[in-house]
Amino acid sequence: EGSTTASDLAAHYEGLVLRSEDRLRRRLWDYLVDQMNRVVDELYDIAEAHSNLWLCHDAIATLEKAIRDFHALSERVQLQREYEREGPFPMAWDVRTASPILRSQTPPPTHQKGAAKIDATLEEDAILPTDHLGNSEYEDEMAS
Repeated sequence: EGSTTASDLAAHYEGLVLRSEDRLRRRLWDYLVDQMNRVVDELYDIAEAHSNLWLCHDAIATLEKAIRDFHALSERVQLQREYEREGPFPMAWDVRTASPILRSQTPPPTHQKGAAKIDATLEEDAILPTDHLGNSEYEDEMAS
């Protein structure tokens, strides 16, 4: 018949809320991916402008770690879905933790005051990756 029950209204409202949450989640995802792309572009521009091999290697190491983390997450989600289809089995896994890559002790400038500020930070305070003898393969790059 044409009457609407309280449970029908609740189900309809719940559907609206879920769609709204999905839209918000999608907007947040799009925003974060856009910001990530902008950051990658900025890192590329700085490394290119300074022709600095160490900056290139630092960005590559950061991106490779992120790629490994997302591959592991993808595998874990796939495994979780398979277990959920088969039944409720207890499972545990390692959770990603942020690990810093060697960087300058001085934070990068928060505003664009020109290349001199960035150069000073990179040249004076940079901590360079070294081999087991303490020799840096990037010292020549930082000197140029």
